[in-house]
Amino acid sequence: MKESMAYKRKIAKLMVFYDHRVFKRTRKRFTKEEALEWFYGVLFDQSVLWQGAWDNIEPLRKRIGTLNPYRISKMPLGNIRNAIKGDKRKKGSEDGGLHRFYPQIAEYLKYSCLLLCQKYKGDPRLIWNNQRNAKKIEERLMEFHGMAEKIINDSQHSCHRAWHKKDR
Repeated sequence: MKESMAYKRKIAKLMVFYDHRVFKRTRKRFTKEEALEWFYGVLFDQSVLWQGAWDNIEPLRKRIGTLNPYRISKMPLGNIRNAIKGDKRKKGSEDGGLHRFYPQIAEYLKYSCLLLCQKYKGDPRLIWNNQRNAKKIEERLMEFHGMAEKIINDSQHSCHRAWHKKDR
C-alpha cells in the first residue's frame, strides 16, 4: 500500500507538534507558602518517619496560628514548645505531639525563622533562587539551626516523596 503525500505531510505535522508539546514543559515553582512548608518539613524531619514530619506542618499551622516566619521568630519559645508538644495523653488524635524531640525542634524552628527573616526576608526561596552552585545552597542551609549535613541530604529524598504524595 502506497501512502499519499498528503498523508505523509499530516503525519510529519503531527510528529512536529508532538515534539514541541513534549519539550515545552513548564517548570513548577514553589509559592512562598509551599517553600515555607518545605522548610519546616525539613526541620521536622529528624529521627521520625518522613510522612509524620511532613504531615505535621498543617497541625503546626493550626496550633500556632501561622507559618509566617516573622511571627514565629517573635513568639515566646514556650508557646512554640507547647504547640509542638501537644497533649501526650492524646497520642492518636489531632491534639497529640507533633514531634518526640519537641524542645529541640521548638528551638530550631524559632531560631531558624529568625535567621530566615534576617538574611532572606522571610522567604526560603531566596536560599536557592538564582544560585547555580549546589555547594553554596548546601552552605546556606547549614547555617540554619537543626539542619545538619545528613538532614539536608535526606530531605532531598523525603521532599521528593512528600510533594509527589501531595499531588495525588
